[in-house]
Amino acid sequence: MAGMSDVVRASPELAAIVERWINAYGNGDGETVEHLFSEETALSYFGSAEGEYWRDDALRRSFAS
Repeated sequence: MAGMSDVVRASPELAAIVERWINAYGNGDGETVEHLFSEETALSYFGSAEGEYWRDDALRRSFAS
């Protein structure tokens, strides 16, 4: 693509979200983890177990419990 750079640059905004997610998850704060996930219907997680696939609200709610 014309004009696109293939240099990867750090994003302080994304780093802050990831840091909040890791801290909340590590502290067992499921409510915060749930709210840090996107509300888009494209939210998906493919796990390592056979057929493990989470999406949308099911993924968010799994962290809230």
